[in-house]
Amino acid sequence: HVGRTDAFNDVINTMHKAMNNDDPGYYRIPESKETVMDYLEIYSGDDDDFDGRFDDFDSYIDPEYRTALIFIKHNEKDRVLGTEDFEYIQNEIGSYLDSKLNGRYSYKISGMPALIVRLSEYVVSGQLKSLLFSLITVIFIVVLLFKNWRAGFMSLIPMGTAIIMNFGIMGWTGIALDYATSIIACIVIGIGVDDTIHFLNSYRSFMTREMDVDRTLVRTLQVSGRAIAYTSLALIFGFAVLTVSNFKPLIFFGILSASTMVSTTLGALIVLPSVIKATGADLSKSESDSKFWKVFYIGRFFDIEDQR
Repeated sequence: HVGRTDAFNDVINTMHKAMNNDDPGYYRIPESKETVMDYLEIYSGDDDDFDGRFDDFDSYIDPEYRTALIFIKHNEKDRVLGTEDFEYIQNEIGSYLDSKLNGRYSYKISGMPALIVRLSEYVVSGQLKSLLFSLITVIFIVVLLFKNWRAGFMSLIPMGTAIIMNFGIMGWTGIALDYATSIIACIVIGIGVDDTIHFLNSYRSFMTREMDVDRTLVRTLQVSGRAIAYTSLALIFGFAVLTVSNFKPLIFFGILSASTMVSTTLGALIVLPSVIKATGADLSKSESDSKFWKVFYIGRFFDIEDQR
């Protein structure tokens, strides 16, 4: 996928060919350095910035003629090149230069493709860090609210379902992970934890009255499930409005956001109750949890007294 290249040696090659009656056999670097210097002296051109080199050479060589810039044009043969292609090409070029230069010269690969590769690395690493931080924060908040460790980990079920389906749809349909689509996972976490907390809070409240998992789940789905379904339906249609846009990133954002709302709702109303039914999880404060929070509040009490 590498097309043509342009560098300062192409200028010298062209000069050498022109000085030898345009013989193609002379399209090469002259053997002597003096010949190259003569060509540069007889070359006519402007030097508006007075840096000691002709303006035609500004894009190819530095004023001291020690650093050369080589332009490489990517050739999109049968498909549009992606970040993976750019990274592969750069690695191949780097390996070639390492083997040919033998440490005598240094090089640096730059340009827009290199910038795209680096930005994609930042997007992916930022996505992973934000997801990890958001999930840890959600677990902490849910545990702090319910004072139960099981509730904290169960809160990840609807969000995990939605995140997996979100990235699965992106990979299956070929939607790229860019600035617009990278923030969808964080939105999913924010909305998913809202549905989860609503469901778990109602479940725990009804559990104290029913004392039976099956009846409690039915009651929770009748009350909170209906509210979660209507709220999610409003959000789905709200995000779906973006699909009529003429801007492709907004279209993808609307499609993925609407689909993740569906995934979050299914996770909260189907997957989460199934896990609760299968495990028989008791979301009331356990004895160990009660001791922990008792020590926690005692510690806070002494901190407040010390501050006073």
